[in-house]
Amino acid sequence: MTDQQAKAIITSRASYASMRAIEPDGIAVAVIAQKTNLVPLIATISVIGLLGMATGLWLMVKPPAFFAAGTLSDAAVKLLIPSCLIIVLGPMLLIARLVNGPARNAEFQAAPGQLTADRYIAGDHVRSTYTADEVRCLFLEGNILSIETRKGNSQLITYGTAQVNQAIAYLLARHLWPRDQVRVKRSAKSMLSHVPERTFVYRDQSGNANHK
Repeated sequence: MTDQQAKAIITSRASYASMRAIEPDGIAVAVIAQKTNLVPLIATISVIGLLGMATGLWLMVKPPAFFAAGTLSDAAVKLLIPSCLIIVLGPMLLIARLVNGPARNAEFQAAPGQLTADRYIAGDHVRSTYTADEVRCLFLEGNILSIETRKGNSQLITYGTAQVNQAIAYLLARHLWPRDQVRVKRSAKSMLSHVPERTFVYRDQSGNANHK
């Protein structure tokens, strides 16, 4: 990836992200939250769960003759258990949304030696400033962009597409560190693991310009 390619990717998704130059020799990237309406999903889940529970109770109270024996004799119990779990899922999603709040816009600024992240975490407004030496890498796991520092990992963007978020990470890194030291590496995904492929954007101070 080059600076031009990264900028082209961000420009093509103007409804999601925008960028501007800042002094000295820095960049600011604004990310527009992709808000989702959970009401239809919660309503659908609740209706399915209630229908399943009603059907299971009916089969227990007045089962058809062909349900009385054979493999269908315990169908009512098998239907009731997942239906109850589905009914509980709707309120859990609602509680999670109330606790975390809706997705909100974020802004990131990178200039030589410093990266600033202004975003919301679990509904709380958080503004963090990192020095170039403090940041170990920026990485994507699926479409989630995170930062790894000496103190640990922290999520920066939890929505959007992996391609755009990788372009954002690349441009931030290119302005945070010397441009010729920025590298991109993808981890090999194990067939036995459910962990998604990770893409790392990091600083290589070894002087190996051929490292990918």
